[in-house]
Amino acid sequence: MHKRFWPYDKLANISETIPEIQRDLLSEHAGEMDRFLSGGEFTFFSEVILCSDLAANGAEYDAITSLRVAVQQKQNFNGWVGPFKFATKGYELKSKEDERKKDNVQTVYMDFDVAKTAKFLRIDGNHRLSAVNENSTYKDAAIPFCLLLFNGASETDKFCRALFHNINTKQIPLKDEENLSVIIESVDVFSDDDLQLLYGIIVNLISFAK
Repeated sequence: MHKRFWPYDKLANISETIPEIQRDLLSEHAGEMDRFLSGGEFTFFSEVILCSDLAANGAEYDAITSLRVAVQQKQNFNGWVGPFKFATKGYELKSKEDERKKDNVQTVYMDFDVAKTAKFLRIDGNHRLSAVNENSTYKDAAIPFCLLLFNGASETDKFCRALFHNINTKQIPLKDEENLSVIIESVDVFSDDDLQLLYGIIVNLISFAK
């Protein structure tokens, strides 16, 4: 797993949806998402989760195995795995509480030519990435993403389905009134004018079940 930041539009251009597992993207929802992100008020660019099938990119089994072993055992690795150039570097950190205790933190660097690789697959963040376009005011905003690397088609399909399911079902959903109450009941934070301007909500017309 690799984590870093990249501009919104560039991340959208090097990735694509997974039709077999992603929900259909409604055009009106994409427009709504674009307007929200363009507003700039209280927007938060949460992490996008992408993945890549190394074998589908022409990586040989031995090269994939060598990379995985090096990462798992915190060893140095410098070489090509298919069209991807990897280099690992370890850092030794001492414990603040006990200088005798040390931990090895490994950083993995990956370089590649977009034109020579298959597009990354979107496990989470498809709607956000699908909303961005060349006219979006936030297209150059750097957003966090993590990239998961898989051995081959079987592992890629299995993990994509399982992770998508876990991300979208393992949280307790809030009811509409619970979501709204977080904003509307904070009378000392948001005035009625704020709510009407930012959310299009007319407070006096909404009642909540207590």
